[in-house]
Order: sequence, then structure tokens, then C-alpha cells
Amino acid sequence: MVLEKLNQAEIIDLLGSIYEHSPWVAEILFSQGITSQDNDVGFLAERMKRIVDTSSEEMKLNLLQAHPELAGKLAISGNLTKDSTAEQASAGLDQCSKEEFAEFSKLNLEYTKNLVTLL
Repeated sequence: MVLEKLNQAEIIDLLGSIYEHSPWVAEILFSQGITSQDNDVGFLAERMKRIVDTSSEEMKLNLLQAHPELAGKLAISGNLTKDSTAEQASAGLDQCSKEEFAEFSKLNLEYTKNLVTLL
């Protein structure tokens, strides 16, 4: 696939879920212009990382908050995206006991409370 030949909707459809629930990264990428260099996955990954790194603190916080909790409510209820379900299953998080889920819940809550200070 030649990225520089794709329109905005196609770029967002293709790359918009790389940062989960944060298609704004792909939107900014497109607005900055797509070149043949972006067909190199390493170059593209670095460009997208740079977009996130140079975004406002509020946008970074929104990105972090958009990512589902590990073994959290969405996982328990079966409402994760296909990619997140696969990621969490590959880490064995779909096999947690009730006690382990409770511990993850506690840790997720602590993480959420401290998220702003992490930036």
C-alpha cells in the first residue's frame, strides 16, 4: 500500500487505531502531509510518536485515559476492541482469578488517580 496516495479518510481508517481511541494522531499526520518516506514502518512510527510527544498535556492525558484498563471493566464485560482483547489475552489477562481481577481493579484505580502526575 502506498500511503501518500490515500485520502484523509483512508489514512484515518488505516492508522487511526494505532493509538487506541485516538484517531487525532492520524489526523495530524495527514494534515502534516504524507510522503513516500511514511511507507517505511519505522519512519512512520517515529513520526506518529513525535506527534504524540509534541502534543499538549491535555491531549496526552486524553490519549492515556482512552486506553482501556488492564483486566478492567471493559475486559470483564467483553467490550474491548479486537486488538485490546488479543493483547490482553496474549498476556494471560483473560485467565485472571477473581482475586487477580480485584488486584488489577485496585491498581487501575491508583494509576487513574496518579495519571496527571505522570505527565
